[in-house]
Amino acid sequence: AALLYPFGLFRVEEPNGIFLGYDRISGNPIFINPWLTGVWKTNPHGLIAGQAGSGKTTTAGVLIYRSIKKYDPYVYVIDPMNNFRSFFYKFGIPAEVIELDKERPMGLDPIKIARESRGVLSVNDFVGILMSSYNIPHHGRGLVKKELESSEDIEEAVSRICQKDAEICKYAQDMITGYDINIWSGKPIDFTSKRVVINLGDMPDYMRSIIMTLLTATIRSVINRLDRSIYKLVLIDEAHRIFDEVHSAYFVEKLYREGRALHASTWTITQSISDYFSNQKTQTILAQAETQILLSHAD
Repeated sequence: AALLYPFGLFRVEEPNGIFLGYDRISGNPIFINPWLTGVWKTNPHGLIAGQAGSGKTTTAGVLIYRSIKKYDPYVYVIDPMNNFRSFFYKFGIPAEVIELDKERPMGLDPIKIARESRGVLSVNDFVGILMSSYNIPHHGRGLVKKELESSEDIEEAVSRICQKDAEICKYAQDMITGYDINIWSGKPIDFTSKRVVINLGDMPDYMRSIIMTLLTATIRSVINRLDRSIYKLVLIDEAHRIFDEVHSAYFVEKLYREGRALHASTWTITQSISDYFSNQKTQTILAQAETQILLSHAD
């Protein structure tokens, strides 16, 4: 169909699909099933890519709204730019809207996230993103890993690092100074609601990347604890913010790799399809996203 388009008869009508709209040339309706696997496709995941103003949020909103109407799934949205809150309110979709900002504790301590994951995550999974985000020298990796694994929280781990290595301490202390301390401190986010939208308010870009990574890891842990027969829909907006760093993209890749067995459909939203060529992890995400909605792009 793609080779003949727009001259061929373009149809996308997956069994038990959700109506997204009409193809503008043929006039045919487009139906996709976010959880369909088997003959039609191997993986249930997708992506939405397009320039600013091309309709990414609207398309994702239609996907969420009609998925809820037809399948009543659990829905988790990571929303760095506060694009989805008004959508949920406008269409009367009950959801727990959680706002994170740099001046309030967020409860995203990776040590606690790993321990509460019941084996889905390990503390070692987070070493890479912490090393990268805080520019810790590579020769300090072993010490950082050891102290993270033996501590109750980030503050204790940094204290132990500083007792043992003054050089590495200079970098590790950045984790618990300024606004960064709020990332780890406080009560964990409550994901018991069936629909959770997480907004990221005022904060520097590097904090957004860390927080989005930790949220992705937490959601992966949450959906592993749910009944596997239940439908789950995960959307990560502005995903390019965690694609550039391979240690962040790792957690998104895991959602794409494991989602099929968990009855979870994961969607990432970016401004360009080229974002998926950042590294090996993002290329794996691209390969796993068998439904690709490409909106307005430069040549």
